[in-house]
Amino acid sequence: MRTAVLCLAILAGLGACLAPRSTALRPVPEAASQAMAEAQAALRSGGDDAAQRARDALERAIALAPDWVAPRRGLDEILRGDLRALESLAAYRAALADGSGDAATLYLAGRLEGRDGAARFERAVRLEPTLAWAWHGLAFHGEGGDAGSARGAAQRALALARDPWERTFFTQSLARLEAGADRTEAAVKLLEARAAEAETTPGDRTALRVQAALTELRAPNLTYAEAGAERALELLRSEDPTDAEIAELSGAIDRALIGLNPGRIALALAARPGALRDRLRAENLIKTAPSALALGLLERGLAGSGEVAPRGSLLRAARFAAGDFRSATERWLAELPAVALDERGMPREPRLVRVVEAARALEDGGGERLHDLCAALVEAGWFREARAVAERLATHDLDDAVALHTRAQAGLTFLSSTRLLLGAIDAAARRGSSGVATARV
Repeated sequence: MRTAVLCLAILAGLGACLAPRSTALRPVPEAASQAMAEAQAALRSGGDDAAQRARDALERAIALAPDWVAPRRGLDEILRGDLRALESLAAYRAALADGSGDAATLYLAGRLEGRDGAARFERAVRLEPTLAWAWHGLAFHGEGGDAGSARGAAQRALALARDPWERTFFTQSLARLEAGADRTEAAVKLLEARAAEAETTPGDRTALRVQAALTELRAPNLTYAEAGAERALELLRSEDPTDAEIAELSGAIDRALIGLNPGRIALALAARPGALRDRLRAENLIKTAPSALALGLLERGLAGSGEVAPRGSLLRAARFAAGDFRSATERWLAELPAVALDERGMPREPRLVRVVEAARALEDGGGERLHDLCAALVEAGWFREARAVAERLATHDLDDAVALHTRAQAGLTFLSSTRLLLGAIDAAARRGSSGVATARV
């Protein structure tokens, strides 16, 4: 039912923009802008009903400003999140096929077609040169080609923006182009200037500041990265970014400045409450100072995020870090699906069987049993757990503990480097993938 209502809203908005018109410098009604701001605030706040609250506000914006592209684009994004964007695309294509579509229709269809939609943006600009979104589409599709032309198109889109939200959105797009051209300072100045504008909403102001910090953190120049880390830490201490923004800021600091005192990140995360903040602090503690505190924070963070029975590799590592070796192993075994177990109730993978057996044998001895468990964990690829056991083994045999700890650390370093490499590959793929182009275009 919700999808049907949403599609009707899209079609209603489409019908309102069939006749050619000019929107040159014609502001959106204030009530429509307010409805758009409400929709963005709902999406930032999250919650089970966030999407529905955003839908309601966007539909109000369409009713108040039938020729405005932004709220129809917003409805398409909600449908895209539900894997139903093809329903909107079919409506736009049908309007274009029967000759009733206009420049706005061309843009809305083109953005859902990904890289294949570039020609539609060109036609939209020719049909209605004052449509900011058509210029934005050209700028997005020009990112991988002529940087000067893409930048000019993005500046044109910003100049033709019709309301505060559009001015923020197009500023962010232009800043991304500047950053992509290694013009970090110019990008950050754009974002800072927009954040300082009185008309910018609090949520948009935070998003702009987050983008400024990430822009600096991702810059190849270490001076910018250090400035970005300070900006990100201040944001974490004094503002309430979304969970996605908090995770992105924390991860970017970690990647850009490996040598940064981890305690500073932990303090910034601790400055304000939040389940994700607890979880990130726990991850930080597990890496730097494994303890029962890390386990407690992680359990509280996972429970606060809605998981009734917290589980997973991070929680297992935290239990090992707290010295709970056997219980952590038994809990992990109990969580395995039946298909992963043999007729004895043991894992089908032999290396994991050795982990279970070594953990159960701990009661029968000291250092030798700890060695067996640590070695089994390294062979199984449980490197964080092996590192925790090696620290306990050090009181029995320092040389053996150092050797096993080194092997575990080497495994963690390899996995971390591989994760960074794959992340860079994924980021490059996203920039060139038609399947993800709709997020920003």
